[in-house]
Amino acid sequence: MHNNVHVFNHAFDPINVMLLSDIHWDNPKCDRALLKNHLDIALVKGMRILINGDTICGMTGKNDRRGSKAQIRKEFLRDDHWNSICEGAIEFFKPYAHLIDVIGYGNHEISLRENLEIDVLKFIVNGLNQIDGANIQLGGYGGWCVYSFKRQNGQG
Repeated sequence: MHNNVHVFNHAFDPINVMLLSDIHWDNPKCDRALLKNHLDIALVKGMRILINGDTICGMTGKNDRRGSKAQIRKEFLRDDHWNSICEGAIEFFKPYAHLIDVIGYGNHEISLRENLEIDVLKFIVNGLNQIDGANIQLGGYGGWCVYSFKRQNGQG
């Protein structure tokens, strides 16, 4: 999957970008306070945010041979486990949605899609894109971040 994200700014103005990867947001070992601190810095500085993959751990489903109930955060111990994770992620990332350009797939999200036939990232991105100013692209499993620049008048 290949997506182009266009970010326009005035000539010579810096673009600050925060690259995040392997957040595993739904795992009890995710340091959400630290993650929120980093995202709040991006919010204050107006940084663009790229999330590179494994946003969701996903090793907590009923039939996942890798997981166990001990790896599930208490708020997700519900009958609608996957819905609660997606809804919780949307709520958590909501204040930053207008800054997020891409959320890409990692091996954990790919595994969920292939084994459980659920695309958690699609659900999360669609939910976040309902927020004013959000235009998050669903990225691929691998790829590049390429920034190209034009002068404001379109020359050069």
